[in-house]
Amino acid sequence: MQLWKYEGKQVRLLDSDGDVFLGYADIYHDADDTASGIASLTVIPHGGEYDSAIDFEESEIVSIEIVAADIPTMAEAI
Repeated sequence: MQLWKYEGKQVRLLDSDGDVFLGYADIYHDADDTASGIASLTVIPHGGEYDSAIDFEESEIVSIEIVAADIPTMAEAI
């Protein structure tokens, strides 16, 4: 799914539960760097703070799309 290409972008993500999240794709985690061995992406929902960030494993993501690119700072994104 090439999750690294979403890092630093505003995204719309549909998860395997059918929930849609709009937010800032903050950090990509390579499979080698996670306890589960599955790549993941940390998303901060719009209007949220960093402590409301959600980690999505690649297997939980049904679809993801960029809605805005090249956000200079996380503070401008959320």
